Amino acid sequence: LPQGETVTDNLYAVGGDVLLSGNVEDDATLAGGNITMTGNVGGDVLVAGGDVDLLGNVGGDIRAAAGNVVIAGRVGGDVVVFGGGVKILSGAKVQGDVVVFGGTLLVEGDVAGYVKMMGGEFTSRGTTGGLFLNVDTATLEGAHVEGDLEYSSPKEAEIDDATTITGETTYTQTKGAQAAAGALAFFGGLLLLGKFLAFLIASLLSYLLLRHFTVPFGTRAVSSWGRNALLGLIPLIVVPVVCVILLFSLVGALVGIIGFVGYALLLLVAHVFASIV
Repeated sequence: LPQGETVTDNLYAVGGDVLLSGNVEDDATLAGGNITMTGNVGGDVLVAGGDVDLLGNVGGDIRAAAGNVVIAGRVGGDVVVFGGGVKILSGAKVQGDVVVFGGTLLVEGDVAGYVKMMGGEFTSRGTTGGLFLNVDTATLEGAHVEGDLEYSSPKEAEIDDATTITGETTYTQTKGAQAAAGALAFFGGLLLLGKFLAFLIASLLSYLLLRHFTVPFGTRAVSSWGRNALLGLIPLIVVPVVCVILLFSLVGALVGIIGFVGYALLLLVAHVFASIV
């Protein structure tokens, strides 16, 4: 989207390199290898990519999955990131919470809410409303924590004399079982994220490639949702029952297996089109 242009609706962009220099009044969904956003978004930003630079302002939330994420503008809501490296640069302001899973997190700007991190390495040189961490290492260098500092780690945090903490500081040394539980929760979150991103990309591609079909499909589905929901519920219950009965018959066993495979594929397709609707 070129500089000076404004999209008054939601924006969907997919490509190898995605550059958003204009403004978006509603939400922006971006996916690509390298994503740079210098314009402003009035709603939420949902982004998946290799290197993501969010340099403009966001009125709502940011949800990102990427190798590296840089935030340099103002964010009106929360920031949730699954990523290798996350940087909130000096001058950036986040009005809500910041939640990061894995990798590294460097806070140099201001976060009004809590910073919550699961796994990885945490460093703060900025101002936060509070810290809730379960990390490998935690370092505070000239940081300002306006609430509590509660963290779990194999070793105590490195906190210099220039750091100020208004609330209470609570430290729990991470044991082997706790570390395993944290890792299990982290990888479970990654699996859920992978499923979410797969459906997101499939939905975007379906919308972009089959727009002439998906738009009327969504309109009809919403206009008669009660009748369509009932029509969809009947095969949802009947088909697996029929397939089970066929499995116990000599002639229909193969048909039952094929029916189950087709049923599973239709459920996947239903997830995709449910996202579009």
